[in-house]
Amino acid sequence: MFVALWLGFALLPETHIVLRVPAAIVLAGFVGIGAQLGLGGATSEHPLRLTTAWVNPAGSVLAIVGWLSVVGERSWAIGPIAAAGVVGTVCLQAVEMGGTGPIRSAAHVVNIGAGFAVAFAGYTLAARASAHVAPAIVFVLSAAITLVVLRDQPAVGRQACILALVSALATVELWWVLHASPVPPLVFSAVLVLGLYATSGLCHAILDEAPVHAYVEIGVVTLVSLGVVLIAGARA
Repeated sequence: MFVALWLGFALLPETHIVLRVPAAIVLAGFVGIGAQLGLGGATSEHPLRLTTAWVNPAGSVLAIVGWLSVVGERSWAIGPIAAAGVVGTVCLQAVEMGGTGPIRSAAHVVNIGAGFAVAFAGYTLAARASAHVAPAIVFVLSAAITLVVLRDQPAVGRQACILALVSALATVELWWVLHASPVPPLVFSAVLVLGLYATSGLCHAILDEAPVHAYVEIGVVTLVSLGVVLIAGARA
């Protein structure tokens, strides 16, 4: 897998876009299937854990190919470093699925962080896409990452999928608002990630039947982070 990723990250950014997109999807599918197969015969009372192991690895591949396609000259070391990072996300899925107690919880938190990083990269690329393609990218990406956030909840597959769709729709609505505003791409992406954090966090709190202070915490973190992003964006 490492060698295939290295070659892919070295060659795909230089390939014509007509071939680059399907080839990137094939590479992402190869990695996603590898992540799922790596679970072997794992079983869990958390069904989403066993069906969403592909999200972060496959999403990372697409985000990296997209990012490498828009940057200029780059060091030869970027390819192997990026490939190692994707292999690392595959290993994290196995740790979360097979770990117990604090190890599993820590891996889940790291996977959520990695998911938000993938979302940030994807939203940044969506800012460059046409108004017809970008909402689809935002919707699919937001729904997938929300499922990663929710997958520590036991036996809630159908309800979690419904909430993930709601979270994705809310993020797309936010995209429509920002799309019509002269917002810098990085600020645009950061605000969308905060929107995804808020909506997926609320979905998690609903499934977990969390107390009121959990909702307050989500709101405070979102608003404070939004203030920091806007201030940083204004000074940039």
